[in-house]
Parts: sequence; C-alpha cells; structure tokens
Amino acid sequence: MGQFINALSVPLALLAMLGVVWLILWKLGLLKGGAGKAEDGGRQAYVYRAQPAVFSDGERAFLPALRAALPLLTKIAGASEPPMLLAHVRLADVVTPEPFSRGGLAVVSQKHVDFLLCEPVTTRPLLVIELDGASHGSERQRDRDAAKDAACRSAGVPMLRVAVAGAYRPEALAQAMAERLGKVAAGSAGRRA
Repeated sequence: MGQFINALSVPLALLAMLGVVWLILWKLGLLKGGAGKAEDGGRQAYVYRAQPAVFSDGERAFLPALRAALPLLTKIAGASEPPMLLAHVRLADVVTPEPFSRGGLAVVSQKHVDFLLCEPVTTRPLLVIELDGASHGSERQRDRDAAKDAACRSAGVPMLRVAVAGAYRPEALAQAMAERLGKVAAGSAGRRA
C-alpha cells in the first residue's frame, strides 16, 4: 500500500501545482473570454480596431470625380437637386427577392455595392455604381459580379460598372450615369467614364 501512495504522490503534486497556476492565471484575468475577447458588463464582447480607411485606394481616387459628376448629372437629367450618394451599401438593402425567399436573400445578403445613387427624398435606389479593379478578373469575383448584375437587373435598378483608372473625367462619368438612368439619347453611349 505504501508503494501505491508513493506512486500517486508525484502526479497529485503536479496536479496541485497546475491547479495553483490555473487559479493565478484566472485571477489575473488571463483565462477570461479567450483570444480577442474582453469582458463587457458580465458578457463577453469581442475586441475591435478601427480600419485605417473605409475606402480602398481605388475608391478614394474615384470619389472626387464621382462627387464632381453629380451636379453635371443633375443638369443633364433636368432634376431640381442631385441624387443622394451612398457608399458600401448592402445589396440586400437595395434589392429584395420577390416573392421573398431565404434562398434569394442569401444571394444578396453578403454582398455590397460600391456606390449607390438614391432619390434624395425617398431614398429610392436609382443607380448602382461598381468600381471594377484588378480583382474583378478572378473567377470568384466574376461570379459575384454576375450575381449582383442579375439581382439589380431583375429589380430594375440600373448598374454602371467603371474600370479602375488613373484619372476620371466627371463629364464623361455624368454622361455615363445619365445614359444608365435613361436620361439622354442612347446614341451618345460609348464614351468612357
């Protein structure tokens, strides 16, 4: 019996030491919430950091031309005020499946559009603007683009795709937006934004 107790004393001593280490770590708060989490009023909350920029480099370069094009579009379209410009809008907030279905919602719920022009009072979607960079050549991105295109076309929301460029002409961009909105004769189509 003495040998049995001696054989158990080493593992029991190790177990006791592990228990003390665990208790110390727990008291120090190093075992609460796991990696990337903090305590928030008794609930575990994730820890976040602010992004360095909301827009990509390409979107930041495009935005001044897009803003400059809006008054020109207003004049071309004969509107009394420019459309509202929104960015990074969830596609599911622009279009919804009709009749509603979870499958149809799944197609659009995890996607966003780069820019959206809305009617300023009602916020009715007028035009989706997608800025297509180098990533749009991948098969995965082409599939995502095709799903966005089909959803917008089905809902009757026109889309303008603009290739990423070194510079953009606000006049050409306004003309392209007006054409997509059906506000000018289609014969002037073909100018690059």
